Amino acid sequence: MSPLIKHLSYIRNKTAYRCSKEAKLITQEKINKLIRMNQVKAVSSERSKFGKGTKKWWEVANKITGRKAQGTSVSSALSQNEINSYFQSISTDNAYKPPVPVELPFGTRIPSVDEHLVRNLLLHQKRTAPGPDEFPYWLWCDYVDFLVSVIINIFNNSLRHQTVLALWKLANVNPVPKESPLNECNQLRPISLTDIVMRIFERVVWKQNFPHPKAFNSYRPVCLQGGA
Repeated sequence: MSPLIKHLSYIRNKTAYRCSKEAKLITQEKINKLIRMNQVKAVSSERSKFGKGTKKWWEVANKITGRKAQGTSVSSALSQNEINSYFQSISTDNAYKPPVPVELPFGTRIPSVDEHLVRNLLLHQKRTAPGPDEFPYWLWCDYVDFLVSVIINIFNNSLRHQTVLALWKLANVNPVPKESPLNECNQLRPISLTDIVMRIFERVVWKQNFPHPKAFNSYRPVCLQGGA
């Protein structure tokens, strides 16, 4: 964005409530015209760099319009050991103690998962990346008839004993740059990717206990405690 476009945008936003509709349209048309001119100049400057070929031209078009971000390669800027050490330092709590399971009074309703809901989520599993177990998304869809009874049994036992399997708590942490250029580890955002079965478990608990948004304010479910 050129300084002139920034200046016109500032004037447009500052005088939005004072100017007439016609004046705002005139200012907006000036901004649009300048943007089109800058795009044409950018394409002209790239013309000598790239010859014929739609692929190269689409790369230029995406770069100019911002439809395709030009990301920074994390591995080229920071080493794996640096990233691991940084994420470990910000994710470790030396004072952490596993919570003690709550003694439930006699007659407390312990939720159980619905087979139809679990089967439906498995069948309509979207194409997504696997977690640490490396089980692909299509495995849960294609073999749902063999897996659904086992999964339901594990889900219900997890709710009954107030625990979550320790293996399901593991996650692949993908570092995503928050800004460019990338120079330090604090410029990375950690994206945790758990196992697909754990994501399904979370969705099942949420959908069964909070089928409607208003139910969240009035319902207090049994909380899950530490790892098995």
